[in-house]
Amino acid sequence: MRTKHYYFWILFAGISVGLLSCKGENFAPKIETIDPVFGPPETLVTIEGENLGGIESITFSGKPINFNTAYNADHALLFRIPLTVPLGDHEVVITTATGSVSTNFRLTNEPPEIFALSPSSAGPGDTVVIRGENFFEPVEVFFFDSVAAQ
Repeated sequence: MRTKHYYFWILFAGISVGLLSCKGENFAPKIETIDPVFGPPETLVTIEGENLGGIESITFSGKPINFNTAYNADHALLFRIPLTVPLGDHEVVITTATGSVSTNFRLTNEPPEIFALSPSSAGPGDTVVIRGENFFEPVEVFFFDSVAAQ
């Protein structure tokens, strides 16, 4: 009789440990990309990453903004910058039940605008001067939509 109880408790303990270890782990959210990193009010922002499901709040420099949870998935989030967010640099904090993550966003009045390129044609390694306004760090320049400039 003792042997049966002994095996029962070993089996019970094994199943309990197995069930508890299968319980889903909760990981903090992680941002991999934000596009764009700056723009005017009402800009549509796409954030990609991990564990972004179930967002509880999004804040710009500590002030909460409204967002539609229908545009939120575990790996992506879409939201528009409200008109009420002031211009300037902001820390964007995304909070879920499992933690929070932050990134930066610069709210500008106008998008970048190019007035002139000099010279009008150049080869690899040549310097090209771009004249315009509303260029903010980080500046990324692409030729033909895929060739990155240094």
